[in-house]
Amino acid sequence: CKNTIKGCGCVLSALTTLARYHGITIGADGTSVNPDNLNTWLRNNNGYDNADNIKYTEAVKYFGKKLGSSYQSQFKINSYVESRPNEIRDFVTQNGPTIVNALVPGFTHFFVLDSLLDDG
Repeated sequence: CKNTIKGCGCVLSALTTLARYHGITIGADGTSVNPDNLNTWLRNNNGYDNADNIKYTEAVKYFGKKLGSSYQSQFKINSYVESRPNEIRDFVTQNGPTIVNALVPGFTHFFVLDSLLDDG
C-alpha cells in the first residue's frame, strides 16, 4: 500500500477515525488527519516494512507532535484483544472505540468498533 491506499485503506481509515475521535485533527507534518495524508507521511517516513505492512510504531508518530528530532505521542496502540466476543465487548465498554480486525480467513479487514448491540 505504499503507492496507493487500496491495499491497506481500511487500516489507514480506522487509524485516522480513532485519532479524530480523540481530537487529533492535525498530523505531525501539519496536514489534516485523513487516510491519504497518513499514507503519504508513512511513505516518506519509513512507515512501511519491506512487505509494505504498516509499522504501527511509526504510524502513531504521525498523530503526535514533532519536538526537534523526536515526537511527543498523543495516540497509542498498546492493546491487543482476542477475537472472542466477551473480550471485545469488555474492551469496548471499558475503553471506547477500538480498531478491530475482522479475522476472515484469507482476508484482512480492519474497522472501528464504537459500540455494541444489546445482544452483543
